[in-house]
Amino acid sequence: EKTETKKKRTLFQKIINVFLYAFLALFILIILIFGFTQTSTFREIVREEVTSILNDEMNGEVSIGKIEGTIFTSLFLRNVMLRQIEDTILSAGSIELKFSPLGLLRKNLTIRRLELKNTSVKLIEDSTGTLNVETLFPSSDSPPDTTSSEFPFRIQLNDIRLTNLSFSLQNYMNKGSLNYYDSLNLND
Repeated sequence: EKTETKKKRTLFQKIINVFLYAFLALFILIILIFGFTQTSTFREIVREEVTSILNDEMNGEVSIGKIEGTIFTSLFLRNVMLRQIEDTILSAGSIELKFSPLGLLRKNLTIRRLELKNTSVKLIEDSTGTLNVETLFPSSDSPPDTTSSEFPFRIQLNDIRLTNLSFSLQNYMNKGSLNYYDSLNLND
């Protein structure tokens, strides 16, 4: 009769096994998280959170119809609207943003492309000369920070594309005017 003797593992082998299993579990968790960030469910959660945060912090309303792309290298925002009271300040059919995330490690924010398609920007000046975009964010009760400091990132924008862009600057008396001028008219 043969008796099997089980070889006992040393403490060192047990410690190595614990670290291997922990590393494997962490690796699998990272892969699952990365995979989840590529799903439409994740992008929908991000869309809802971003619009909720912006709407809570602004004197206006932001809506984003849909977010597409990969969160890490390219974002496509569809049907973006920025409204304040009854005015639509920004309406964009599509905003495309392509960037290089590895540059952030070197404190370099590289935007490979920023493209706005089918976009309308409407700035309206009120009776005091204040533009509607100036009142989007509520003023702070704390005194302004007057200390000087360097911005820690270098921003590099390689390609800007504006396709079918409409821009208007009007004063409050001519709000909604559709007049067409042969030359620049800052009084409408």
